[in-house]
Amino acid sequence: EENLYSMFRRYGKIADILPQPFDSKVVPKYAQIGFPRLSDAIMARNCMHGFVVTESMGGGKTGTLLRLSYVKKVKGHSIWNWLTSHPRIVIPILAALLAGASVMIFDPIRTFFIKRHVSHSFSITESRLYKWFKSQTDSLSFRSSKHMDGLNTVWNHRRDLIDQLHNWLDGSSSDTFVVITGPRGSGKIEMVMDQALAGRKNVLLMDCKPIVDASGEAGTIKRLAGA
Repeated sequence: EENLYSMFRRYGKIADILPQPFDSKVVPKYAQIGFPRLSDAIMARNCMHGFVVTESMGGGKTGTLLRLSYVKKVKGHSIWNWLTSHPRIVIPILAALLAGASVMIFDPIRTFFIKRHVSHSFSITESRLYKWFKSQTDSLSFRSSKHMDGLNTVWNHRRDLIDQLHNWLDGSSSDTFVVITGPRGSGKIEMVMDQALAGRKNVLLMDCKPIVDASGEAGTIKRLAGA
């Protein structure tokens, strides 16, 4: 490398010298000399092509004849050319990377909003300001007192059922479920949501009828996601 540097440095600044690997059996032996400027490489090739390196300069007893040629330097756009010329390889890789990035980015967001929806974190009735304001007032209901008295009478009449439902919910494990049946308009949802589950967190109300009426697996998943 020192001999090559001393011979070619006079023609311009040398970027690097890449000698032939020591375990390479390619003949004739070679080395690559890189010039940052094209004009320097042209001048070095024109002056040194056919030059005989003597023994005193490290060319051996019989000397070494230099035969110079140009090697195209790999640039950044060559990678882009390779990517655009191999769509069968690049497109599946890009699709896999895009899918992975989508899962990494949007799955935590989806999980966050599901947890907030179940825990009612975004509900105004769960805010501290609403609870404080409600505690400072006697009533925030706009219904008539006669109507409220009627509802209280209904719930008092069903107090045994509400207490029994409380006991079932408090004593049941996560592997069991409770089914509430009754005629339409009998107040099943109000009894469960407004009475038995009043004050509980992590309550999710889901209407299963649109999910059952959905056609096909895709429709079921779509309605289940929007429930």
